[in-house]
Amino acid sequence: VDGQSITVELYTEIPLDDYGIPKLSHWAFIACRHGESHEEKRERCVQEKRDEVENFLAERDRQAKLRQIEIERPKLEKMRVILADQLIDNAVIESTVNEEWSLIKGSGVLDNLVPDEGQQEEIRSFLERNYVELSDCYKFYSAVNSGGGTHTLEFIELNKFLSETSILGEEHSSAILRIFIDSHISAP
Repeated sequence: VDGQSITVELYTEIPLDDYGIPKLSHWAFIACRHGESHEEKRERCVQEKRDEVENFLAERDRQAKLRQIEIERPKLEKMRVILADQLIDNAVIESTVNEEWSLIKGSGVLDNLVPDEGQQEEIRSFLERNYVELSDCYKFYSAVNSGGGTHTLEFIELNKFLSETSILGEEHSSAILRIFIDSHISAP
């Protein structure tokens, strides 16, 4: 009724142990051996059966999801076409990161704040890995005061970001101001 099935294995001959006594299946052992001397083995058999059931159910769910994906694939492809201009394109991100990094390096600000080339590479790697999230975060916080729009970040917006994320504590307000002043890039 609920999609479950029962598998019954029938044997043409009964398996015997080393003494010629019929071997009990796990189910038969669980059902028929209730003495204390068999308790440990019975619990082991019960656990094996539980594991089998869990594995079976997990595999059944996985297969059902795969079947559903195949059924939905044509719809997903149509959605991909419709939303193509809104989906993230890794080539565009890579190009944008390169342009942004070029502007950052060309300004000379990074060399002043972080003179170590190894640390600069770590910053670039971080930027590459997290560009979309950093971009969204920048847009959000640059709109906090919205005096300059979402393409600039004013001191109050930087301060709000650092305060809400607890990157620097309030006791570092002079350091925050210094970072802002040192990293400010004026338009030509």
